[in-house]
Amino acid sequence: MSEEEFDRIVEEAIDNLPDEFRDALEEIEIVVDEEPSRDQLAKTRTGRRYSLLGLYEGVPLEKRSVFQATHLPDRITLFRRSIEEFCRTREDMVDQIQRTLLHEIGHYFGLNDKRLRELGY
Repeated sequence: MSEEEFDRIVEEAIDNLPDEFRDALEEIEIVVDEEPSRDQLAKTRTGRRYSLLGLYEGVPLEKRSVFQATHLPDRITLFRRSIEEFCRTREDMVDQIQRTLLHEIGHYFGLNDKRLRELGY
């Protein structure tokens, strides 16, 4: 799949988010990278480059405080090569991009991996 088509699917996934999620993402950057960096892999303890489909980096909403100094914008990164390796068809990719995006948004809202798995993400 071309980078342009992958980016288009990501844009559609963002556009198709429920309004309450999309409206809450004012100060979060959503980007696509080819693959995770060493630093990103180290943060997740995964160690396997293509097992990481997406990553939320930032301060979850539940941990923020009015007394906290301003911070860099939160960021969700989707890893194109990892998702391509994981999926067999275009339809699988569309579904996985949506699921990965929702999973990472869940981290933004303070949900841990266990709870996200329980919710199907």
